Amino acid sequence: MEEVKETDFDYTEWNESSFSDPTELMRKFRELRVVGRKIAGFRIIGIDFIGRTTSRHAEIDEPFVIIFEDGDELDVDYSCEVVKVGLNALPEGMTSYQGDSVWYDANVKFSNCLGETIESIHIETADYACDWSGEIIECDSQALFIRSFSFCLSSGVELEFYPFFDFGEVRVVDSKVRDGLCMRMTGSEAERYCHPT
Repeated sequence: MEEVKETDFDYTEWNESSFSDPTELMRKFRELRVVGRKIAGFRIIGIDFIGRTTSRHAEIDEPFVIIFEDGDELDVDYSCEVVKVGLNALPEGMTSYQGDSVWYDANVKFSNCLGETIESIHIETADYACDWSGEIIECDSQALFIRSFSFCLSSGVELEFYPFFDFGEVRVVDSKVRDGLCMRMTGSEAERYCHPT
């Protein structure tokens, strides 16, 4: 088996499309045929700043990777008001440029999404957004910003992405409850989620 070469993540070399318009983002997801794909795994490139909790919720500042059953990988980064999306754009051995010393098993934190099919995509919009410093940016026309977006899965849960200043947050919510709270892991899952490399 060929050894996977580790390379540091570099935003300047990740030349994928960026979107702040919800219509354009949905068009990109259709182009990539995201709906109908089955989820086989996940990767977190950098640090999960939430770390070992029982919440199915990650706070990251580098891409989140969804691995599909056919081997394709959807790379998603969402911070400030911009969503960046690519398909098979990041090498398997990609690691955090921050030299992180902890390995995060995203397949544990998001285990209740494994094997699920993306049945639809929901985009929430707003007429304002926050930049990395927290300053409010208002729309100067009838256009709308992307407030959040969700992959709606066959089990009834949603994998939701939303910005938190210059970070992005990914969480699993129950679409039937709609209480805004993340679903939870067991204590043993939380223990297995991250450990020193």
